[in-house]
Amino acid sequence: VQIRREEGPPVVAVLPFSAVTATEDSEFFAAGEHDDLLTRLAQLPSLLVISRTSVMEYKDVQRNIRQIGQALGADAILEGGVQSAGNRLRINAQLIDAETDEHLWAETYDRELTAADIFDVQDDIARAIAKALPGVLAAPVADSPIPTQNMAAYRAYHEALKIVEESSSSSAARSEEYRNLLRKAAELDPGFTRPLALLVGSYSYSVFNGESPELLESAEEVLEEIKAIAPDSVDYLFAQTYYTYYALRDYDLAHQLASRVLELGPSDTDVVEIKSWIERRQGDSDARLETARRGRTLAPKHPQRTRQLIYNRILAHRYDEAMVELEG
Repeated sequence: VQIRREEGPPVVAVLPFSAVTATEDSEFFAAGEHDDLLTRLAQLPSLLVISRTSVMEYKDVQRNIRQIGQALGADAILEGGVQSAGNRLRINAQLIDAETDEHLWAETYDRELTAADIFDVQDDIARAIAKALPGVLAAPVADSPIPTQNMAAYRAYHEALKIVEESSSSSAARSEEYRNLLRKAAELDPGFTRPLALLVGSYSYSVFNGESPELLESAEEVLEEIKAIAPDSVDYLFAQTYYTYYALRDYDLAHQLASRVLELGPSDTDVVEIKSWIERRQGDSDARLETARRGRTLAPKHPQRTRQLIYNRILAHRYDEAMVELEG
């Protein structure tokens, strides 16, 4: 069975993983596995991955794969479950054709409860998806560098993500609780660059809003820290993009950085959004419309993405297309 998309890369939706047993640890690792898989799959250059915000409404509900695929514009659906027991973790996952409801792939993993094993499973799943979508990738999916092998750092990082994910306010990403957890994760594992990249974004956003000008120096210090650890990483590019856009307001350079991030990981919705803002400031309506299209594809359930697409179609004088969106 093969995915049949006539134009553009396949679109995959990763539904929230379920906790097979109702324990706090199982719930935590189910949420963490879901977040990490979205991040890992977003690094596949010939695949689009639906954003977390658009799939969360399918958490803990009865699922009709065909209806979900149609609602999200997805070609394939990945779903799974997690069970934690002592020092063992069981993860099951299955990839389903959203049009035919046929299974493309399924696997169950029994591993030790270590960060290395958790990320190893994610690499296996990424390879399986690439294999199930023939011709998508020109080269085999390589193992990604393990972000951290420190379980305490892993927990702190995901506790920080939870603060933002469960809040409806953008201020959550600038809260001290959020920043403290990111700092804790980085202190527990000095080589863990993801929390550092998010810290740069948090500090830079505060500077942009005029809330804490003194945080400019903090952002620069953390940026240098990432550069020293992993100068060629996506995390460093990601952090540079936020710093250049929010703190320096160098829009041409920020656009170059954002474009590079999206070449490496085309499903990063945060960077897609920033890229559209940069293109607005550059006055490039055609580029902004194309970016708005991608944002809508990645986040079909996000009303703001639809509004942005309609607005940009109007700016590009594509009124018929704008009317189709309004009437839809």
